[in-house]
Amino acid sequence: HSYTVSAVNPCNEGAQSVADIGQRAQTPAQVTGLTATTTLINMVCLEWDDVSGELSYNIYRDDTLIFNAFADDTTYCDNTATPGVTYSYTVAATNVCGDGPQSVAAEGEAVCSDCGGGVKIV
Repeated sequence: HSYTVSAVNPCNEGAQSVADIGQRAQTPAQVTGLTATTTLINMVCLEWDDVSGELSYNIYRDDTLIFNAFADDTTYCDNTATPGVTYSYTVAATNVCGDGPQSVAAEGEAVCSDCGGGVKIV
């Protein structure tokens, strides 16, 4: 859309400004590059590529929102992961228009700290 502005008072209307093009805000693009660890003791850490236009990131574990990270944060460690359980993680960039599409899922698994030196529970 093209927009112009003019001042109006009780006597008349002023000249219109130079036209400017405006765009409706949109949800952010899909997060890409999501990876999840499978070797850390008692936690799963995620990392992803930064998306422009985001205000924050929503982090999902098995389709449940578990954390909201600040804009430009591109890492998160889930220290509530149960060792030996494989989780599916996705991340969505969000702004005033809502969530962008969720990332492709990455699977992560924490290992046990007291099971003989970080051995996975099977």
